[in-house]
Amino acid sequence: MSQTWESIDGSEYLSDTRQEIVNNFETLRSCFSGTDFPSSPVAGQLFFRTSDKTFWIYDGSNWWQIGAATAHYMGNLPRAGGDSYPMSGDLNVGGNKVVNMASPTDDSNPGDAVNLAYLNSVISGHHHTGASNDGPKIDVVDLNGNERGVQGSTGTTNVTGEVTLESKSVTVISTATGSETKIVLAGCFYELSLTGSAAWAIRRGSTDLANGNLPFITYTYGEDSYRAGWLTYAVEDTPGSGTYTYSLVVNTSSLGVFSRSFLVVL
Repeated sequence: MSQTWESIDGSEYLSDTRQEIVNNFETLRSCFSGTDFPSSPVAGQLFFRTSDKTFWIYDGSNWWQIGAATAHYMGNLPRAGGDSYPMSGDLNVGGNKVVNMASPTDDSNPGDAVNLAYLNSVISGHHHTGASNDGPKIDVVDLNGNERGVQGSTGTTNVTGEVTLESKSVTVISTATGSETKIVLAGCFYELSLTGSAAWAIRRGSTDLANGNLPFITYTYGEDSYRAGWLTYAVEDTPGSGTYTYSLVVNTSSLGVFSRSFLVVL
């Protein structure tokens, strides 16, 4: 295939320039194909590079890649960034991954996309993840602040009066769109005496975020009667930036036995 465009003088006879005309048609038909850029290009000229199967266009000063050809499709269309080329619709990647995306320089534009590395860095830097910063994790702790996986405290706690079953210190940050919201999830399993009252509260410091009476059922085993129940409750809290202690508190006017409890702060 020819890669050279041959100029033909208008005064030459057609029979004398037949080969040049054929060569020029072949050059156009193959998009000036070759392993190197054609010499003496003009603005708007196309070129197909056979060594890597890529398409190029000449703007009068430089060659720019506009595509690539594989066995079955056209793709690999690089574009310069900026507001000059906005999309008019959704980007459909056909179930393929978006790869090699840069991390945002800051969080001032909430409409920016983020990559996995940036997301993990934000989570590990601002989210309470426990002993290791290896990505998002539910943080469940016992009364002494020890990590308990998804189990929480399993020892038996005898309660008369007010007792804190679980507590955890958590740092809340500010984001570009406002203060971070924490979701506090707490729960416990218990047996209560047949007389007296029993109450619960989820607190931030000394402020009750949620409270109520402990639910229970009464059952009989042999000659003995019991009251038992299971509490699970979640509440959202947006206190503003700072470090706060969240806790699960119970209060019984007579004996209560708590055998399991947990506190999750997300």
